[in-house]
Amino acid sequence: MMKAFLNKIKEYDIRFAFSMTQYYHHRFFNDLMMFISSCGDFGMSWLIVILITNMIDVLNILNHCQHISMIFIGGQLNQEGDGFWGTLALEMVKLFKIDKSFLGVVGVDTVNGKLSTYHIDDGMMKKSVIEQSQKSYLLCEERKLKEDGNYIFASLNDISGLIVSKELSNKRKEILEEYGLIIR
Repeated sequence: MMKAFLNKIKEYDIRFAFSMTQYYHHRFFNDLMMFISSCGDFGMSWLIVILITNMIDVLNILNHCQHISMIFIGGQLNQEGDGFWGTLALEMVKLFKIDKSFLGVVGVDTVNGKLSTYHIDDGMMKKSVIEQSQKSYLLCEERKLKEDGNYIFASLNDISGLIVSKELSNKRKEILEEYGLIIR
């Protein structure tokens, strides 16, 4: 399933993400290694990207990409997720204007319109990134639409769209589109 999701991202969603801009210079925040590794392989050297991330793996994967200027958000190490969060990370994120952010999610509650994760620090980081972003997209497998974390960090009204692992049922897609979301 994960391989199919990665292929979908490579085939459609990277083009979608980059085509939504009129500029060659773009600021992204990313907390998903899978997504950004796809970007690195996509051959978009004509696009100048400033990538802001709190994930160590993202730095390691993209350190060879000359068209990507990277800014690393530091703070307290989250050893589970191989990234940084906490007060320092939150303060750093607040200093940036972000064009687009691509974030993971533990649960999407389509009945109440809530987005959740398991860790408070993770949720606070995601909330801060969404607040600083002109547009925010969640990358999630379809199963995340049936799961729930224990910490709510945002609402479906706070984001611009969802990039999902496979085609959604018409009913579920209609529910999400009622929030004004772009579904890919």
